[in-house]
Amino acid sequence: MFSFPQWLRERHPALTDASIAAVLTLSEEGGTVPFIARYRKEKTGNLDEVAIGAILTGKESWDAIVKRQAFIAEEIERQGKLTDELKAKLASTFDLERLEDLYLPYKLKRKTKAQAAREAGLAPLADWIWDTAHGSTAEGTLDEKVATFVDAEKGVKDAAAALDMAKDLIVERLAESAPLREGVRRALFDEGSLRTKKGEKAKPASKFELYFAYDEKITRLLDPKTSHRYLAIRRGWLEEELTISFGAALFGSSAAGASSANQAGAEEEIDKAEKAWEKKLLAPFEFAACPKKGAPGEKILEKAARLAMRVYVLPSIETEVHKALREIADAAAIDVFANNLRTVLLAAPFGAKAVLGVDPGIRTGCKLAVVDERGAYVTSDVIHTHSAREAESAKHVLRTLVSKHGIRAVAVGNGTAGRETEAFVREALAGISEVAIPVVMVSESGASIYSASEIAREEHPDLDLTVRGAISIARRFQDPLSELVKIDPKSIGVGQYQHDVSETSLKKSLDGVVDSSVNAVGVNVNTASQYLLSRVAGIGPSLARSIVSHRATKGLFRTRKELRDVPRFSETTFEQAAGFLRIPDGTSPLDNTGIHPERTPALEAL
Repeated sequence: MFSFPQWLRERHPALTDASIAAVLTLSEEGGTVPFIARYRKEKTGNLDEVAIGAILTGKESWDAIVKRQAFIAEEIERQGKLTDELKAKLASTFDLERLEDLYLPYKLKRKTKAQAAREAGLAPLADWIWDTAHGSTAEGTLDEKVATFVDAEKGVKDAAAALDMAKDLIVERLAESAPLREGVRRALFDEGSLRTKKGEKAKPASKFELYFAYDEKITRLLDPKTSHRYLAIRRGWLEEELTISFGAALFGSSAAGASSANQAGAEEEIDKAEKAWEKKLLAPFEFAACPKKGAPGEKILEKAARLAMRVYVLPSIETEVHKALREIADAAAIDVFANNLRTVLLAAPFGAKAVLGVDPGIRTGCKLAVVDERGAYVTSDVIHTHSAREAESAKHVLRTLVSKHGIRAVAVGNGTAGRETEAFVREALAGISEVAIPVVMVSESGASIYSASEIAREEHPDLDLTVRGAISIARRFQDPLSELVKIDPKSIGVGQYQHDVSETSLKKSLDGVVDSSVNAVGVNVNTASQYLLSRVAGIGPSLARSIVSHRATKGLFRTRKELRDVPRFSETTFEQAAGFLRIPDGTSPLDNTGIHPERTPALEAL
């Protein structure tokens, strides 16, 4: 009997039935991925967050397939056409494309040529032509048979029209054949090639010039290591600088090979290969349509086979190839993006020390913002460095701010004029103290997004956008994780093709990385912002606001148990979140560790 664990284990061989069942049970009970990975290792067989995420994603896919199976079976049964054989096929098919192949002959369609022919009464003629090519004895000639179906009132004005409409019904039968569709699918996925040429809107010195004459096997593009090329090709295709076609693999898997194809004399080789490729795809359709040579409707059947393959099946399978290529490329690009984001979020913090943030600028000057050791805004200023007089004044301003506010480091944004500003600040602060004050370049990706966001307006309603940007630069040097959680992850600028991949998948993955990073580090419940608290397992935005409000009115938390006094902080939430919350200088030293409160009695007894 087919079961979900067996299906999932095919994709993740290391997983066992017991670990899959444990993860699903814990998830149904409200367990979050960080909680399950950290505090339920003994139940899951020591699975990490990646494996747990794979199980939950696999369960979503499994549920979608089972739901579709049930829907298709119900629809076909409603038509009175659900046989035991078809029901068994549906129940044993766990690929959405192949499920749709089985459903296609029974799917309700809009008005088609085949439907019009059926309504005009041409189905018996189409059946006669088909049957005589598949072993039935022909009664009379084709012309005699066709003549009986001519009926002007039904739109069949002559014999040619009758044959054409019968052909439409045969095309539909061939195009909806699951085995024939599978044959084209396998040929294209296993042996096919994606070919690109220069498009109508190609620009001089185009960034897609590499793909103006390009040929690559689909199997290589389905490899996550090389799938990024499809994203580049797709972007060029959408911008109409490239054209895309599928066919036989001609020149290996490189642009150089494809380029050589366009040299003199290669056109004949290409044409020969393309004809052989089409013949290979068409052969099963021609045999399926007319296995008996010399049958009365042989020519009609051959024409129907060509139409079914070229016009209906091949374009449909090419769409599947595009979908598969994009899914693989999206997953690979998102994975790179997620790994880069994790590295940025978990960068070593400078710590609780006063920092001067500098947002470089040329025309409008450099914006300065001082934040204290808690990250709170203190003051701001603007300096210009164009002329010698302005430069001297700017140096004086920098030195005054550093001395007055006990600045321990200067964070300079890496935007326009960042390097020049860094060098200027370094020169201005040279020798003003016994210990050199570090001047550090900091990525300012997303700082402008933050400065105009609702979060920034809530934090600093009376400050200019440019000052908010400088504050963000200073804070992200102090504590990258605490500051960057306020910014949309895809605005942090650590990935490629972020505008080409699935926005839903990208957001889901990046949000998961942020949540994972926050929970891996832990959060000081007495100092964390509501935005940081909302990322803790089991705590959402609403409950995070309640924690901050409770902290403001009742004072700092002394123990984790006091979290239960926060409105709507349930026992389930406490179980999920408590292990990731820290209380330094609290009543119990264990509350400042990753040890879950449920283990506290055992440790105290020990």
